[in-house]
Amino acid sequence: MTRKTQILILTLLSIVFFFAYSSYLMGREVSFTTPDEHVNLFYTRYVAENHSIVYEDALNESLDTTAIRPRGMRYQEGKVVPNLFFGMYFIYGGFQQVFGFLHLPDSAVLYLNPLFAVIGVWLLYFLVGEVFDEKTALISACLLFVLPPYWYWGSLFFSNILAVVLFIVGLLLIGLGKLGLGRLPGDLVYRRDGTTIYFPCLLYTSPSPRAPCASR
Repeated sequence: MTRKTQILILTLLSIVFFFAYSSYLMGREVSFTTPDEHVNLFYTRYVAENHSIVYEDALNESLDTTAIRPRGMRYQEGKVVPNLFFGMYFIYGGFQQVFGFLHLPDSAVLYLNPLFAVIGVWLLYFLVGEVFDEKTALISACLLFVLPPYWYWGSLFFSNILAVVLFIVGLLLIGLGKLGLGRLPGDLVYRRDGTTIYFPCLLYTSPSPRAPCASR
């Protein structure tokens, strides 16, 4: 099978599975069955509007307490901050601003997970193709499309799919030297006893604002 045929197959499957992953969202009002999805949507919109993950709850201020906070949030120095993967809020919040500029409905941001789920399949295809061969890459991509956990997370507003995509991007970045693009700022290189281990920055991003990527 030629590379062109494989690309055509993946393109057609991408269209089909984007709508399959999005079918849970189509024709419905924005409603969730899990508190984490509520937190993710709240902070995505909050970051888009306020460019910050620090939230001050008016009820806590009026009662002079820090006891009231939604699940998935915590208090840090008297402010409400997310306790989940806040990188999602900056990335999706950026898209939310673009969608607002394009006058798209607020619910458009919910379709980012199905979109990134499809992107993740393509990234896996290129990664496996680099490590093995094109036939194995196509089989791996097709299996990921129908993998039940991947389908499940791709249909909901969690950070799992984005985390998988960034992880695969990190693995692809390992081959930057091979591609002649060099390393990125913040990458780690561990050398000892003739052994070199290369850690792209995206592989070790931390949910803590006090632990940013840094070279050493």
